[in-house]
Amino acid sequence: MKAKQLPTAHARAERIGVSRWTVMRVEKGGMRPGESFIAAVLDAFTDIRFEDVFEIEQVSS
Repeated sequence: MKAKQLPTAHARAERIGVSRWTVMRVEKGGMRPGESFIAAVLDAFTDIRFEDVFEIEQVSS
């Protein structure tokens, strides 16, 4: 995100269209990103791929 000139959670949130609290919680691992958050990120940054930003974790039941 620093390469995108978005060094703060506030700047990233504005670009994505969510609250900075949401960005901070997702980045710190306190909240899993939902479908709408992921879609907003990929829509805001059309030059990046899903794999560049997110990791897929296997959840055991």
